[in-house]
Amino acid sequence: MVNRADQWAQYLPLEQRSYSRIVHIAPPKQLRGQVCLTPELLARHYAGANVGHLVGLHAKGVDNSARWVAIDLGQHDPSAPVTPVANLKAALAWYDTLKEQGFHPILEDSSGRGDYHLWVIFGDKLDAGAAWAFARTLVGNYADLSLPVPPKVYPRRAQVESASFKDWVRLPGRHHSHNHWSKIWDGGKWLEGRDAADAVLHTRIEPSRIPLGTPLSVQKTFPSPPDITSIEEQVSEAFQLEPESACSAEQPAQHGAGTTTAPAQAGAGMTGEAAPLVSAPGSPEDDLIMIIRAWPKLPPVVRAGMMAMVRSAQTHQQF
Repeated sequence: MVNRADQWAQYLPLEQRSYSRIVHIAPPKQLRGQVCLTPELLARHYAGANVGHLVGLHAKGVDNSARWVAIDLGQHDPSAPVTPVANLKAALAWYDTLKEQGFHPILEDSSGRGDYHLWVIFGDKLDAGAAWAFARTLVGNYADLSLPVPPKVYPRRAQVESASFKDWVRLPGRHHSHNHWSKIWDGGKWLEGRDAADAVLHTRIEPSRIPLGTPLSVQKTFPSPPDITSIEEQVSEAFQLEPESACSAEQPAQHGAGTTTAPAQAGAGMTGEAAPLVSAPGSPEDDLIMIIRAWPKLPPVVRAGMMAMVRSAQTHQQF
């Protein structure tokens, strides 16, 4: 899951926190390029002996790639309050959609107070724009699921935000502020402790080998959705859009930090809630352009998944 090991989000110990600052980007600037995220630091996070040991991973690498996507359903916008019931309803719906498409998502109760993370871990690196488009397509029916605003998705945008480093998510494990360890949904019940850790450790991450089919088995015949590939080609030609180039920076040496899932170093605890971020969602037009630009880089499995999710949304609208 490690997209970059040169920088990560590090929570502060309780005695060093202030009202507005509970996390910082590690390592300090003077040590960047010399100190890297290591398996030992990840194992310390999962052991959870101190909240100052908790870490978050960046959603994009410096090469503009992504190894996972995450949907963050929480209380982030005071002007559009979301109920815990609505968050859970949406989280379960998107979890089921992903399962129906052959993915193996991880649904995490990250706070015990109505906040959820939905993760999809890819077997190979994806272009960050492709990963972003995949996540945005998945949550496109948020209004039908009683959410007033779309949830946060990670990666947040297609390009690396090298100046802000806000595009990160806390790993599953201990909560950073109160007594809660992540619970993991197994499709029928919430798992805790070692059972939750085992569920994460045994999650399959081979989406590129999974054939995707129609997400819903329905008796009624519905009109076929538009040919998205054709639409993308026509709009791209009309606007003369070229795919945006990926960041050319090389990934720094990781000094032993692996790119496999960190829970392999872990104890029994689980949690992972994104820190409060300043959200700047784009307009629908911006979203469309981003998807158009990302479309040529999408692996076949992701294209098929996006098409199937569009069909699923259209099917729901017919009822």
